Amino acid sequence: MTERSLIFLDLDMTLWDHELQIPKSAAVSIEKTVEKGNLVFLNTGRSRGNTHYENLEALPLSGMICACGGHIELDKKILKETLVPWEKVKKALSIFKEENMPVVVEGRDAHFMNREDFHNDPYVETLWSRLGPYAHSLSELTCDFAVNKFSCDITEKTDLERVQAILSDDFDFINHNGVVVEIIPKGLSKAKGILDLLSFTKDSPERVFAFGDGMNDLEVIESAAHSIAMGNAAPLIKEKADFVTTDIHEDGLKNAFLHFHLI
Repeated sequence: MTERSLIFLDLDMTLWDHELQIPKSAAVSIEKTVEKGNLVFLNTGRSRGNTHYENLEALPLSGMICACGGHIELDKKILKETLVPWEKVKKALSIFKEENMPVVVEGRDAHFMNREDFHNDPYVETLWSRLGPYAHSLSELTCDFAVNKFSCDITEKTDLERVQAILSDDFDFINHNGVVVEIIPKGLSKAKGILDLLSFTKDSPERVFAFGDGMNDLEVIESAAHSIAMGNAAPLIKEKADFVTTDIHEDGLKNAFLHFHLI
């Protein structure tokens, strides 16, 4: 009997594009590999509160790793979750305010942001619109909400080194080209999320196929038994991957699935 494979898909620009559109060939390939007995998981930096979309929910996913490994689900049941304690949330928000860093507080059930802080940033406006009932202002954030991580803009007035010096005991930082920084509970990563999931499923790490395109996929690409970079991936991701497939809009997932005999 052939051992099943576990496929981990980054979301943005791997599974779907900037308009949140999933190529038909990708959706069909996922259906076909699941029919063969394989498991497909989302592995995203987005917190769970930012994954409630019809086209994602229509896919036969076995589970999700969200918030850079901070939230792990299998068959819609939470296996493990790392939350930011309320006192650390308040401390972080205070520092972000001092350092002029507009913030999106990302949680399991909702996201919190002050839209005006982003000066009509099209991304934040779009995020607010797409989140719908899962979007709230920062004033609505209380200790009753589950917080997974933060995403902040880096402005001209930001002293990021000071922010890191103050918060680095509790958080890791993923810097996206000096423009945006993800701030996550220390020790978490997409790669660790995969290992945590495998500890529950008892599948072999040798059966892991991991897909990505961005810098928060680097550890996954470096550690997975079979790593695949999208054709539109960052240069370093392509360099480190075992296989570089075509662009997301050029049947990238389908072509990689075919290459590795996953369909």
